[in-house]
Amino acid sequence: MQVYGWGYNGNGQLGLGNNVNQMNPCRVPNFQGIVITKVVCGYAHTMALSDVGALYVWGANSYGQLGNGNRSTVTSPVHVASEIGRFVVLNIFVVKLFSFEGQEFVLF
Repeated sequence: MQVYGWGYNGNGQLGLGNNVNQMNPCRVPNFQGIVITKVVCGYAHTMALSDVGALYVWGANSYGQLGNGNRSTVTSPVHVASEIGRFVVLNIFVVKLFSFEGQEFVLF
């Protein structure tokens, strides 16, 4: 599965390694060999869950919402909480296309 993002990217929430707004879908490059099963968005940050329960985060982090131990903005997905172990989703639903605050994501 591949993750694509487009739209407003002022805080790097598209995960493309920059904060440039995107008019067309762009593949999030950091997921080669990783199967992403869920993607969720906050106001200006994004989280993705892999098929093995690994959590990846990126975007605005001024309140520590990414959970990576600091408050720095992250423009590319980073793996977090490896010391916690595997994340398990209890509330399961399938999302194929969604939009939030002018940014859109597609999960293929």
